[in-house]
Amino acid sequence: MGFLTTLTIYNDGLDDILEHSEEFMEKLHAAIANGKTNTVYIGGMGHMKVQKTRHADDQTIYFHGGNALTEINPYSDSTLQFMEANPEAYSAMLRFMRKRLDYLDHQFEVYQESKKE
Repeated sequence: MGFLTTLTIYNDGLDDILEHSEEFMEKLHAAIANGKTNTVYIGGMGHMKVQKTRHADDQTIYFHGGNALTEINPYSDSTLQFMEANPEAYSAMLRFMRKRLDYLDHQFEVYQESKKE
C-alpha cells in the first residue's frame, strides 16, 4: 500500500485555476510533496486545501461543513488543536456526526432486513 493525500477545491476559484493551471499544478505538487496540511494560493486567494499525506493504513475522517474541512482523528495534533481552539464548534460537529451515524446505522439495518426476505 502507498500514501494518499486528500484535496478540497474551493469552487469559487475554478476560473483562476484554469487560467493559471501551470502555477496551480506546481503549487499543488509542492504542497503534496511537503506532506503537511497546506492551502494552495493563486493570486492571494486560497483555492485548495491539501491535507497532510497519510499512509493508506492510517484511517482518518474528514468533516466538510460551511467553508471548512476538518480532520477527525483522535491521534492527530490538528484535531486536538481544533478541539481546544473551538470547543463549541467541535462539540456541534460531533453531535452532527453522531446523528448522521445513527441514521446510517438505521439505513444499514433496513438494508440487512430486506436481504433476509
